[in-house]
Amino acid sequence: MDSQPLVLLVDDEEDLCMLMQMSLSRMGVKTHVAHRLDEAKKALSTYSYDACLTDLNLPDGNGLQLLDWMNEHCPALPVAVLTAYGNMDIAIAALKAGAFDFVSKPINPKHLETATKSPE
Repeated sequence: MDSQPLVLLVDDEEDLCMLMQMSLSRMGVKTHVAHRLDEAKKALSTYSYDACLTDLNLPDGNGLQLLDWMNEHCPALPVAVLTAYGNMDIAIAALKAGAFDFVSKPINPKHLETATKSPE
């Protein structure tokens, strides 16, 4: 059995996903990537993840819609919302929807590590 944590990264920016994957790999975290809301739902239905990091803006929806879906289908999974357009209203909406963290881009590697660990 693999003891490495598995994290789903949901973001349509391929370069950012590659950077996050490299950073997380150095921390001993395996990742899967979804670039769209529908891809994320399929991955979440197929694999067992330890955490999910989702961008707020996706080509076919948004991170809050994913949070709503996850609350019904995988409510125990910790989720952090990433965005380049952070403001207090969006952060509050994400936290109320079930996110445990709200991360502004560009992402600091230390914050990335924190965001992939489940809250106590």
